Amino acid sequence: MMDDEQAMIPVEAVEVTIVEVSQKYGDDLALASRAAEQALPQDVFTEYHKTLAPNTKRRQLEDLRSFCTYLEEAKQGTLDRTPENLFTDPEAWKGMHYSLLRGYIRWALNKGFSIGSIGVRLSTFRQYCKLVGPKPEGVGVLDEDTLTAILTVKASNGKKARNIDEQREEQNTPTRIGTKKARVTDVATIQALRLKKTSTASLKSNTTDYRAFIEARDALMMGFLIENAMRCGEVVALNIEDINLVENKVRLVRRKTDTEEEKQYMKNHTRMAAERYLTLLGRSSGPLFLGRHQERMTERAVHHRVRTIGKLIGIDTLSPHDLRHFWAYDAFRNGTPIDKVKKGGGWKSTAMVLRYAERAGVANEGVKITEE
Repeated sequence: MMDDEQAMIPVEAVEVTIVEVSQKYGDDLALASRAAEQALPQDVFTEYHKTLAPNTKRRQLEDLRSFCTYLEEAKQGTLDRTPENLFTDPEAWKGMHYSLLRGYIRWALNKGFSIGSIGVRLSTFRQYCKLVGPKPEGVGVLDEDTLTAILTVKASNGKKARNIDEQREEQNTPTRIGTKKARVTDVATIQALRLKKTSTASLKSNTTDYRAFIEARDALMMGFLIENAMRCGEVVALNIEDINLVENKVRLVRRKTDTEEEKQYMKNHTRMAAERYLTLLGRSSGPLFLGRHQERMTERAVHHRVRTIGKLIGIDTLSPHDLRHFWAYDAFRNGTPIDKVKKGGGWKSTAMVLRYAERAGVANEGVKITEE
């Protein structure tokens, strides 16, 4: 057994080897991470906008313009943010609070906006707030509590909306801003037949060829709305290449329900209108319907044309969606099964189709029960 003196070894006698640990990897990954994080605020909006249709982007800008107008009036001065700022720069949403959305609802109601229009605008605001919410889903401009509170703010439901409209009428303020009406305008069968043959060409003072072109265009547009139950956005999105006269089919995508491309047969009126229109069009590709500036026609322009044609036959408040309602009722009145109406109209939910069936008076047709 060693004593303490033997156990003690001088430090000088110990050879100390210092091993230098080599760094296998550099800081490239960390630097790349920081660069990616710095780029994220801009990329999140850019990537989101790539998923939107042109009409949706235009509509969102209008929604944001409405929000900025409210903020300016509430602030009683010039706002240091523009709709374009809110559309492209996540930092522009710094300071956003749920109380602003609550205030916007009150402001919009006083301005006469419909509940449906307010709901659409709130959906836009909430979407951008999600994009700038807490990480990792968002970019961190808004914290979790703020975003949660914002997402709870919604417009009134249908019953409250009707009550609001009734109060407006009692107060002699029936103004209702927005393309979606409070009530559907009923269209009789005889009126639908007249709509397909009526054109705004009668209001034009141009050449005979131009009037013939407008008549063919209006006939085709009304055919798609009345005979194929197309939504306004689906009509606007059509290209010349989507019309197949040989097979008598039109190709469309139900964007609202994320339905894959589908083909529909054209009825006689629509097929003949397509033949005339394509002959007069002078193009073989590109947007089927062009506006006055030779760009794809907007939904607003289609709404205007449908309303104008409606007035020509005595319907003052006609909209494209009214014609979709007519299509559903007409199909049921002619004995079309519910599943065929659902598929033909591009509805995702059977519940909506059943509402049309009930109103058409065929909600229980074909139901068999035990009877005496």
